[in-house]
Amino acid sequence: LASNFVFLKITLLHPHQRRRHRLGMRDVLFKLQTIFLQYECSSTRHAPSASTSGEVHLQEPLDAFMCPITQELMQFPVMAADGMSYEKWAIQKWLELSDTSPRTGIVLGSKHLIPNHQLRAAIEEWTTACRAGII
Repeated sequence: LASNFVFLKITLLHPHQRRRHRLGMRDVLFKLQTIFLQYECSSTRHAPSASTSGEVHLQEPLDAFMCPITQELMQFPVMAADGMSYEKWAIQKWLELSDTSPRTGIVLGSKHLIPNHQLRAAIEEWTTACRAGII
């Protein structure tokens, strides 16, 4: 969380840094929202625990919920031509500069992005459960 707060301090206090890194206020606000969600859930993050019924409860988001580019919890996951899901704004910025996969480095056959509704629903379900203290 500390590195996220440093990032926000720099981008909010120094508008020229936002321009330098090609960040709009939408990007900064998204980052801020992600930080608050992580902070809200941090009090419930522990190692996985088993209930008396043998169920395993996850207190940390699954790796599939995290964007490979930003390493943050995704809110608008989209699937790229490499079959991987990324945060929409992050992969769009990546594709402005490159035609390769962020994960493999292989040239993508297309820059078309498809919303990953199923992954988004799973992330929202986890987020709701986290906020409710269920996990």
